[in-house]
Amino acid sequence: MKRFLLLFLLLLSPNLCANDRPGNTATIGLPAFWDKERTRKQWEPLVQYLTKATGTAFELKVGGLDELEQAVAQKQIDFIFINPSIYVLYTYRYGLSSPLATVINRIGDQRVRQFAGVVFTSADNSAIDSLRDLKGKKIAAVSPQSLAAYQMQRYELLQLGIKLPEDAQMQFTGLPLPQVVKRVLSGGADAGFMRAGVLEKMQANGQLPQDRVKILGSLNSPNFPVEVSTRLYPEWPFAALQGVSDELTRKVSNALLSLPWDGEVAKNLQIVGFNVPGDYRVVDQLLQELRLPPFDKQSVTLEDFWQTWQYLIVAGLLLFSLFLLVLLLALKRNYKKLLLSQNRIHHLAYYDSLSGVQNRVSLLEDLARLKDSEADATVVLLNLDRFKSINSARGSRFCDHLLQLIAKHLISLFDSDATIYRVGADEFALIGQAADRRWCDKLATLTHLSLEHEGEMLHLSFSLGVSDFPLQKDDSAEAVLKRVTIALAEAKSKGGAQKINYLQTMGELVKHDFEIERELPEAIRNDELQLYLQPQFDKENILVSAEVLVRWQHPRKGVISPGAFIPVAERSNLIVDMGRWVLKRSFEMVAKSKEQGKEVALSINISAKHFRQIDFVSQVVSLLEKTGVQGDLITLEVTESLFIDDIEDIISKMQQLSLHGIKFSIDDFGTGYSSLSYLKKLPIHEIKIDKTFVQGATTNADDAALVEMIIAVAHKLQLQVVAEGVETQEQADFLNAKTQLLHQGFLFGRPKPAQEWLQKWGSR
Repeated sequence: MKRFLLLFLLLLSPNLCANDRPGNTATIGLPAFWDKERTRKQWEPLVQYLTKATGTAFELKVGGLDELEQAVAQKQIDFIFINPSIYVLYTYRYGLSSPLATVINRIGDQRVRQFAGVVFTSADNSAIDSLRDLKGKKIAAVSPQSLAAYQMQRYELLQLGIKLPEDAQMQFTGLPLPQVVKRVLSGGADAGFMRAGVLEKMQANGQLPQDRVKILGSLNSPNFPVEVSTRLYPEWPFAALQGVSDELTRKVSNALLSLPWDGEVAKNLQIVGFNVPGDYRVVDQLLQELRLPPFDKQSVTLEDFWQTWQYLIVAGLLLFSLFLLVLLLALKRNYKKLLLSQNRIHHLAYYDSLSGVQNRVSLLEDLARLKDSEADATVVLLNLDRFKSINSARGSRFCDHLLQLIAKHLISLFDSDATIYRVGADEFALIGQAADRRWCDKLATLTHLSLEHEGEMLHLSFSLGVSDFPLQKDDSAEAVLKRVTIALAEAKSKGGAQKINYLQTMGELVKHDFEIERELPEAIRNDELQLYLQPQFDKENILVSAEVLVRWQHPRKGVISPGAFIPVAERSNLIVDMGRWVLKRSFEMVAKSKEQGKEVALSINISAKHFRQIDFVSQVVSLLEKTGVQGDLITLEVTESLFIDDIEDIISKMQQLSLHGIKFSIDDFGTGYSSLSYLKKLPIHEIKIDKTFVQGATTNADDAALVEMIIAVAHKLQLQVVAEGVETQEQADFLNAKTQLLHQGFLFGRPKPAQEWLQKWGSR
């Protein structure tokens, strides 16, 4: 989640107006894992280490979970080391910082960055052999706030249809942890919840005989050293409370990350050490699904609504169907022959023969009548996503029945609130009353829909284009259909499964995009695109490399900026064609410069869509072979969006190209959605600080802190740093004072045609 990355960086800024605790003493709060004295003794070495590393005296506050929350609420502590679910809760309630670090534990001889929970019972309890046997039983746990000793297990039982605490008799023992084991072994509880590894530790310490307990619901976790009954979650975070000075927070973060792994202090703490913060989004998701604080005040879902009103809805539909049946029978008795002929003629002219709903002719006539009546209405164009894929996979007969089922669902859903039409193979249209809240609520349910068809549950999604009608006096049926078609296309372009209302700017944008998309292929073929270079200088003002940019020299419109045509290319496969053109011309330029005795290093931007092409690696390798360019002269710049999907394929491609000397840079680092954890997996050579951070670093303490933290991360991982958007000497001096990096920006050179820069190469 982007929030975690940005909060992690913002933590280290010196601008947050907070003060150290009185007397220059800082307090660390942590729960009593065992008893208070044993816990205090275990973690006292950390207090001594932080006191020495930061120059601030530290002390411990150890207590139960209720005591700890009271201390947080009353601001009696400055830092906290707590389980991830309580960290999430306190973040929402009390505004904790983003994690400063995540602990790395040791189980046996193995380092572990994650932890899990177990469900256990007495070994001689023959009545309980699986998790399903726990329904109605007495279960002991530490606390409702314990992630590994309650919440993880509650989530796993929920997947089996067992809801806690409703379906069992919960007993919460509080800390220390062994109280849960004692409760189970004494017969006071049928089963217990415990953090994975605690039972093994108690057995190793002689506190628990080897054969007294058995694990329930054991999962296969080959990379985890002990048995678990739940999924794995990131280890405990170390965080700061509001009001702690940024300077002290930064010192503590640096001290934790600098703590030697398996060193003397770590061994005394009985841990391996600390690492950069883990990704705690999975804990957010667990709490949301269980509706635990702070997510226990969620709005009513569609499922809740159905469970409450299903009988009234079904009864209403049945009554309506019965009314229609009675009406049809009466008409049949009196006007059978006449109505049969009239209905058939009318049906052929105004109704779709497959679905039975009205057709496009009916839609156009109804829109004309609406305009004449001056009534306000809302028109919706509804398209089934992935219909072509379904048709290819299941055949036309299946899809015909599916369309009939969809039509029936629309009829039953909207009843008299809307008129339904089928206007294309997989498109329906609706006309409803404008500003009708009930009709709008029903529309919202159509983006995702589950229907049962031939004994199979189908999960469908729809894209919707919406427009009011009429918008003005001279509005027409053709005009409103054009508007909803444009809005539908916008919904499709954004991934489908959403409702988009028409805006006037959409029509203008569609015209612009259509013109760009029509002319761009010809521009690529005719070499109307031009390569520009923006130089990158080191601290000594030596030209080291340059970033390749592209401009479009249109024969009639002149120079077109990238912002006008690259987004259009991104939405189509034109970005791939343009990317191949840029790669080919860039490699040729490096090769030609080498012939002239100049060694030119270039950074080339690669779109995610281009990188994901099957032949991307072979294309780059072929260019290396044909041009004779050394791979280490080429850096491929990618954005963090590349790492959202299929990360293993991305890693494989990067590794293959790295074998040829190709380097990789992450562009606009710090503005994406990815976790820092991917940096450890990928063969990254360089990160580029986004220009918005660089340009604000000298005037905004937040931006300065972000820049400092990005540099710290880069140094930790031994990565080259490039600062984008350097426009003033003050910015350059600020950056040079922090580290050795490359500068890119107007202060050092504006983007210019490649040939102009190549002539200057080596002259500065």
